[in-house]
Amino acid sequence: MRRVVFLILISLCLNFSLLAQSELLDTQVSLQYTEVSLERIIRDIRKNYRINFSYVNNLIPLDKKVSINVKNQPLKAALDEIFKDMEVGYQVVGNQIVLKNEPKKTSQIERLEGLTKPSYLPTITGASGVPIYTKERSPDEISYQDTTGIRPTQSQPLEGTISEQMMAELLRAKDKMEGLLASANVSSITSKVYPPSRKVSEKKQARREKQLTEQTDANLQEQDSISSENTDYIKRPFQFTFVSPLGTNGMESGEVVNMVSFNLIMGYAAGLEGAEFGGLLNIERDYVKGVQFAGFGNLVRNHVTGSQFAGFMNVNGGAVKGAQFAGFVNTTGAGSEAIQFAGFTNVLLGNVKGAQVAGFVNVTKGNVQGLQAAGFANVTTGSVQTAQLAGFTNVAKDNVSGPQIAGFANVSNGRVDGAQVSGFINVARHVKGAQVGIINIADTIQGAQIGLINIAKNGYRRVEIWASDALYANIAYKMGTRGFHTIFALGAQGDLDYFRYGYGFGIGTEIGLGNRFAVNIDALGYHINEDEIWTSKLNELYQVRSTLGVRLGNHSYFFAGPAINVMVSQFQGNDSANIGSGLAPSWTRYDEDHGRWEKTNVKLWPGIHAGFRF
Repeated sequence: MRRVVFLILISLCLNFSLLAQSELLDTQVSLQYTEVSLERIIRDIRKNYRINFSYVNNLIPLDKKVSINVKNQPLKAALDEIFKDMEVGYQVVGNQIVLKNEPKKTSQIERLEGLTKPSYLPTITGASGVPIYTKERSPDEISYQDTTGIRPTQSQPLEGTISEQMMAELLRAKDKMEGLLASANVSSITSKVYPPSRKVSEKKQARREKQLTEQTDANLQEQDSISSENTDYIKRPFQFTFVSPLGTNGMESGEVVNMVSFNLIMGYAAGLEGAEFGGLLNIERDYVKGVQFAGFGNLVRNHVTGSQFAGFMNVNGGAVKGAQFAGFVNTTGAGSEAIQFAGFTNVLLGNVKGAQVAGFVNVTKGNVQGLQAAGFANVTTGSVQTAQLAGFTNVAKDNVSGPQIAGFANVSNGRVDGAQVSGFINVARHVKGAQVGIINIADTIQGAQIGLINIAKNGYRRVEIWASDALYANIAYKMGTRGFHTIFALGAQGDLDYFRYGYGFGIGTEIGLGNRFAVNIDALGYHINEDEIWTSKLNELYQVRSTLGVRLGNHSYFFAGPAINVMVSQFQGNDSANIGSGLAPSWTRYDEDHGRWEKTNVKLWPGIHAGFRF
């Protein structure tokens, strides 16, 4: 009797659990995606329907592309559609769905068949003493006649018996407990609690990129084994074709794998394991292992292991291991370990491990491990490891490990470990290295921004006002990083009778001395205008100055220090026969004219300045 009560309690608990599970899986969802990653679909379901998922990252193919179109369907139906071609199962645990790796799975949340009694359950017997559930019998084989010889009515259940439905639910309870144990060591995509430290994030990103690389290699190996082992194909050592099917293979061309193939104009075959030569086109409806030469193009439906040479194009639906050379375009429909050379463009719809060199543009829908070099642009939707070189622009949607060098612009939406060098603008989220360009923009930077305008969202920005012996009143704005920043300055000197002003540009660095003190070293150059809006003659003031700053508050310093001033001038006032500016004070240490035909005056003197920094 106790055993029956125990089983009834378990059954009630399971019914409540199954009810909650049913409510979650019955959620109506609408999903419409074409070739997007599993990770994005999971993220969107969580965001749009507030359904949490848990999973172990390296056991679930998050990068696998999925296409689905369902409208107002239960979540269970949508998940079954998403995972139909994956070895992934799912299970409701509490208020979340746990994803787990299930090699050779059958289906989800369906009637269990062919199960044996778990070792932790007692053997239940009927009135006749015959076991209801044994290792030799499945739930589907159990009947009341087996145990008692008499089939009772629904209103007369036998004491000591258990229904096959209840037994199946007990087995599901075992799976549920295993899911709970698994969920103790999973990574959840639920709401963020605390952001990870930068060091942890870097390690996580490096681990993720390594997993992506390993996944790419695994995909390539898997694709390389597809169809090349197909024993249904006819293999022939040699074929010659004028225009397919006018050739030695005739109407069987689409079922033949050739070892040596000659196509005068166009040839068609199931595959190639050797060498192929085509005057115009070589077409393989499956795979290539070897080398192809074509006057116009090589077209392969699946993977290529070897090399392709074409006057115009190489187009493959699968991965490439080897090299592609084309006068105009190389296109690959999956990840590749290859070198691609094209006169115009290389397009790869997956990860690449190798190099892409194009006269105009390289486009990769995935990660790049290797070199991208293009006359105009390189574009990748993933990360880049090694380098991007372009005549106009480089774009990477994720991290870059290595230099980005472009004639106009470099853009990275992730982290850059290396240098961005461009003729105009560099943009990155996080930079560990240097940005060199007219305009440099980053959220954070560990290194230097060298340019006219340097903007770091979490960088160094200061305003200074000071007085000096050269220009009496000065104001400047500093931007960039503490170790290296640019300076825009404006200064004036004058009285009621005569007025001089100058605008300047410079660079500087700041060295912290504890929490209260800082040393700044700046180099500035001014163009000085003498009692007019613009002085066209050479009239320049150069300063190198050093200051010691003392913190006054959270955002202010008082600073003072010496300076070396050099005035180089060809200015000559209307009322003076002398060459040179009158900006210098009376204690100049050097004052000489240089030049035979057009005199240039050079003055040098020590100075001092003091002010406030905010």
